[in-house]
Amino acid sequence: MEIEDTCKVVLRVYTLGDAELSRFIASSLGKQEARIWHTSIEVFGAEYYFQNGIMKAMPGSTIHGIPVAMHDLGVTSIPEIVFDDFLRSIQDDFAPHKYHLLRNNCNDFSNTLAIYLVEQSIPEYILELQRAALKSEWMSSAVDMFFGK
Repeated sequence: MEIEDTCKVVLRVYTLGDAELSRFIASSLGKQEARIWHTSIEVFGAEYYFQNGIMKAMPGSTIHGIPVAMHDLGVTSIPEIVFDDFLRSIQDDFAPHKYHLLRNNCNDFSNTLAIYLVEQSIPEYILELQRAALKSEWMSSAVDMFFGK
């Protein structure tokens, strides 16, 4: 009987922006509070995230500092070489010029990896802010105006 190799998959969650920005965004969206999240996926001894393209780093060595939360998403039996092929296949979707603060960001990238590796989405609270902002015509327009489409 062959033992299947598996690898743990961890979602690393960081906060971006300061308290004042968080209060402004929450107020603009009619919410009590709003946090701006940056996420990455840790798997195969590396941390993968979307920022100026698909990035790979040693876990904990990114400019984002110390995660405020880490979620064990499960284990994957997908071999690392197959995962590397998958990353190449989505490289164009997550090219630097394809980044959009609300429509194609680090959380979307982490969600794509989570679904591929463990067949589940990242926690809803992470995606909630960008979904709320997309529903707000004012916020969506402001982001497009300041950051481009």
